[in-house]
Amino acid sequence: MKKTIILLMAFAAIGMMSCNGTPQKGNDPTPQAVKPASLSDYDMVIMEAGQLLFYHNASGECLPFTAETDSVVNAIYDSHNTLYYTVSRNRALSLKSLKLDETDPQPNELADWKLTLDDDIGSLVLNEAENEVAIQCHAIPLYNTFGSFMVYNTETHDVALETETTFDEETGELEYFDIDFVAKKMLEVDENLFESGDKTLYYLGDSNGPVCLSDQLNYTAMFNKTAEELDNEAVLTMPASLNPQGNKVLFYSVIPDGIFTHGPYNVVNLDGSNLCTLHTDISFGMPTWLKDGSLVFILFDGGPDDDYVAEKMHLAIMNPEGVIKELNPSTNYVVKPF
Repeated sequence: MKKTIILLMAFAAIGMMSCNGTPQKGNDPTPQAVKPASLSDYDMVIMEAGQLLFYHNASGECLPFTAETDSVVNAIYDSHNTLYYTVSRNRALSLKSLKLDETDPQPNELADWKLTLDDDIGSLVLNEAENEVAIQCHAIPLYNTFGSFMVYNTETHDVALETETTFDEETGELEYFDIDFVAKKMLEVDENLFESGDKTLYYLGDSNGPVCLSDQLNYTAMFNKTAEELDNEAVLTMPASLNPQGNKVLFYSVIPDGIFTHGPYNVVNLDGSNLCTLHTDISFGMPTWLKDGSLVFILFDGGPDDDYVAEKMHLAIMNPEGVIKELNPSTNYVVKPF
């Protein structure tokens, strides 16, 4: 099955970071936790300067994986304590795996991706039901999207190219093919419990009636516009994901504007309290929950008029109390499923 649409790709403007109106940065005040016993106990893996770094949120432990000597490009966890990752040797790409619950995990080479870094490489994705690991490739620069997957079958060990998107230069249309790959499952949002509108988002699951989750948003600061300019804009506010405890929602507010869409991510309790607007950008990817309710995201240390240069981006974690801790300059990370 396939369908043809014209793609309206999204970029984001910068929101002002605040929690109840006051930014909070610093060290996590919780007591030092016991360091993890094995790689399977770490919360996420960070790829920095071609190396795998395993990070444990409770203790702050960041462990370099020195057994891998090739340069790491991307990675993804499956649900059975296996990490799949791509390495580069002289720009040629290969797929490897790591059994995280083993006593002394060692890299296991699986396949040649039959790709190079010149093939515009994206993320690794999974379809565990079909025993498939795939890598995005062959980007379409005009729309900032990927056209194909190179797919590895974990049972047959075959590698095959599957086309997801083709671009017609004459009509400007993208043709989509249904390929079912999921990067990571998060707690799904029941859309029946939320009502979205222009500059509004309501939670409908409270016994006392609808709760407005967006009434504290500073739209003029988020979009760097005057109130008069915003009067002529339709701001769409939509839920994105729930935290593992089910009492907070990650949502975004966007302004559709031709082929661009601007807007930040926000976090709020379902009772409408403790609203935080993240200083990030939706083009950096969706923030991801850890199992303790902390939120991992790319923090942009710049203003609305700054270019999105790598020097102003940092990996950061906001704990359940709203305290933000910056980790390192890397923006390439994967959270372990919980």
